[in-house]
Amino acid sequence: MSGDDSTPRIASAFSRTLSDLLYCHRLQTGDNLGLEELLVYGQFFLLLYLKKGNMEPNALSLKARYETMQDDDLLQLANTEGSKLRSDAQLLLQEEINKRGLSSKLLATAFSVYPPDAIHGDEELKKKANEQFESVMNAVRMLPCPECGSQLQHLNGALVYNVRSFVFVTSYSKSIKVACPKCLDKLNNKATLRTLALGWWGFPWGIIRTPMALYKNYGQIKFHHMGEPNAYLLSFVQLNLHHLFQAFNEPELLLRIVKKGNTA
Repeated sequence: MSGDDSTPRIASAFSRTLSDLLYCHRLQTGDNLGLEELLVYGQFFLLLYLKKGNMEPNALSLKARYETMQDDDLLQLANTEGSKLRSDAQLLLQEEINKRGLSSKLLATAFSVYPPDAIHGDEELKKKANEQFESVMNAVRMLPCPECGSQLQHLNGALVYNVRSFVFVTSYSKSIKVACPKCLDKLNNKATLRTLALGWWGFPWGIIRTPMALYKNYGQIKFHHMGEPNAYLLSFVQLNLHHLFQAFNEPELLLRIVKKGNTA
């Protein structure tokens, strides 16, 4: 199960539902619920909320969908909906675009300047589009950090893994974050501590997913401090390129797009 951004809403709704349940029970019987009853009710309502939040397609169905899409439809999805997709969907979409060798066509459709087929075969147009892509990338890297506001270091990207579990329910998610290297370390540490605290308490997937996420988070740290843009920042810029290019001369709007991407 995925959807890390929905967890606070689920927890809040779960807490309110349990509070309402206890209040109604006391009004009707004058007694408090026993621990065993409370656990049964609690798990029932948590399963309901997680099931509701899990209606989105999973990674396998998304991958199959992207593989069956026509090239033009895939590019249109990347340019019109790419920034709205959750992070795991963005990564799968980026993977399919790269596999088909459509990166140059994606640049063309994002900039809305060159005919996609022309740029695919014209080295001069491809060079110009790549230069514009580099300009957008540099503009993003020079922004203040969306987490701390510092401009001492250039921004870069990170892939952060989270696991939360409750008995038989496990939520596993990964998301791209853009920030300065120091804040990327903090976001990684926060996800690691959260996973350490909340990841193990599900059977069987919590026990399996938690060490995987901890290992992957540890392996990500070295990418935070690269001198050049890493693969995650490249993916973020490429899949948000249409909107970033439109906001190229407006740093505040660019920063807003990056902040929105960090919460996706």
